[in-house]
Amino acid sequence: MITFQKALVSICVTVSALLMGMVRAEGGAHINQVDVRQETSKSLVLSFYLNVPELLHQLLAPQLPLSTFLKNHSELPVAEVQANLLKASSSLSRQSFLTLPSGAKAHVDNWQWPDARSLQDSFRATLIFLNMPQANRPHLDPVLVKAELRSKVAISQVKLQLSSLLYPIGVDVQGDKFWLTEQIPVAVVMLR
Repeated sequence: MITFQKALVSICVTVSALLMGMVRAEGGAHINQVDVRQETSKSLVLSFYLNVPELLHQLLAPQLPLSTFLKNHSELPVAEVQANLLKASSSLSRQSFLTLPSGAKAHVDNWQWPDARSLQDSFRATLIFLNMPQANRPHLDPVLVKAELRSKVAISQVKLQLSSLLYPIGVDVQGDKFWLTEQIPVAVVMLR
């Protein structure tokens, strides 16, 4: 009986801790966003605010139901989670780039994800949330994922295209705000 009580207390503490990091969804989950900042004349830093569990599901195992993906990946060894993050980064890099006036492409790379254990905690929390009634279902706060873009030439006027798995995504390029969606997948951006 004491073991059952300890397990129940442990589960309640874990769920409470996970719920402290979430927000109530009033109109559904948050919309992905990215802030683009010019670091040097030839480099950009992109700060994404993402629904990481759902994005990784789409990148790594879209054929699985979300709940199965979350359960499987929350139980993987940390080394496998890290290997999966490399796969996800590679896929996002291939699909996210700037096209320079010359026609050359500069890809977004050096993706910086949260650590594997934090991601697995978010998978577990999302799995718990999926089992709650739709009307009151909470969701996790957006997660910061940083990336970089480096070019051999100065970046000034470019076409920006991101992976369609991020759509719709609100984009803020040095105060210029717009959306990238399935209908508007590319935007011409002027950098200062």
